[in-house]
Order: sequence, then C-alpha cells, then structure tokens
Amino acid sequence: VPSHDTAPDGWSLLSNGGARNTEVDYDGGFSYQITGNGSEDIGGIQQSVKCVSSTKYKLSGVGFTSGVTQGDLICEVYADGGTYAYLSWNEDNTGWTQKEVEFSFEIFLDER
Repeated sequence: VPSHDTAPDGWSLLSNGGARNTEVDYDGGFSYQITGNGSEDIGGIQQSVKCVSSTKYKLSGVGFTSGVTQGDLICEVYADGGTYAYLSWNEDNTGWTQKEVEFSFEIFLDER
C-alpha cells in the first residue's frame, strides 16, 4: 500500500511526489515509487553520508520504470555543487534492473 511522501528509514524527503510502496518491491518488502509529470512534484529522497578522499565507492541500485513519457529515473551522488556519479533508468527498463558505478572523491588542498 503506498504511503505518500514518506521516506524509508535512514532517508529524508527531498520533494513530494513519491511514496513508500509495499505492493511492488524487488527485495526487502517495499520500494520507493516516484510519480510526477517530469517537472513538478517528481518525488525525491536523500541520504547524507560521509566519504573519505581517494577512497573508491560503489553506487548501486535496482530500478524499475513504468509509464515513463519523459525523463529518466536518476540516482546520483551529489556533493560540493556537482554530480560525482549517477545511475539512470529510462522507459526501456520495464523490469527490475540493477546498475552500479564506482567513483571516488579527490580533494585538492590549497597550498599557500
């Protein structure tokens, strides 16, 4: 049963337009269903984590799209005003599809 505008445990709501859904899930009892018209109330959740410079990380997710008419389902690592890594599912991903990408943060110190 969809529970509108409720983020999963450990996450916070970024924007309305999504729902925790126990009727459709991949593994774990629920999914986060995002609905919207592509420009307003597109639904979003976020989670903050601390990362260490020069350490490799892996962003991994399982996505499913249905009825997409524009845009993609995006999962991204965003820090310091830019995107470091992202995963994207479009209208062709009509079944559960796992995607992953490795990334790392590089910190450059200003030597004065």
